[in-house]
Amino acid sequence: NKQDSENLNDYLSDNFGSDSLFGFDFKPDGNMIYTVDYVEDKVRQFELSSSWDIRTIKECVNTISSVDGDQGIRFKPDGTKFWGIKWNSNDVIIYEYDLMEPWNLTGYTLNTTHTLGDDGADTGRDLHFSSDGRHLYTTANDDQIYHWVLNTPWDISTNSYVGKKDFATSVIIRGLHIRSDGRKLSFVQDTSSANDTDAKLYQYKLTTAWDITTAVFEH
Repeated sequence: NKQDSENLNDYLSDNFGSDSLFGFDFKPDGNMIYTVDYVEDKVRQFELSSSWDIRTIKECVNTISSVDGDQGIRFKPDGTKFWGIKWNSNDVIIYEYDLMEPWNLTGYTLNTTHTLGDDGADTGRDLHFSSDGRHLYTTANDDQIYHWVLNTPWDISTNSYVGKKDFATSVIIRGLHIRSDGRKLSFVQDTSSANDTDAKLYQYKLTTAWDITTAVFEH
């Protein structure tokens, strides 16, 4: 309910080192969470004493400086790379980082910058990969989701633009997640785009795995 949501927001602000969190991702075993601070341009790594339970956060293990404007964050499943998507630009810009040690932010380098065009999006909010690394999805400053195919898995430089899906929700889509089998899609709205300030989560089923044009609203 709303009260629980407010309590959780207070908890995150008190324990995750910031009240300006935008993107996050988990390590596959659930014992680490990585957050993006859009205002301070920081990526932070936190340890959880109980996997997947953010209430058991122990400490901030590492903090690194990210590129100005990073919002969404996604890790490669083996932990050797992560990507950040830039907000407030005229293109979809994704920064690719390499990690010397998987899942450890201590030794990182900015590998390259990818600029994705031909999609009509004027910025980036969040990004998501298919489980095999062959599909990339991004959100922008609208109610659409954009889709690229990667000819070489996990290599954004090999992207080919597929198209976009207009979800006609009249809200700005911020966070995005697609289930590992490609059959469920969820996103959260940017509260500043709605008539109220309550965060809303939308869920769709994809009748064809990983094909966002086949999305059917569930709740």
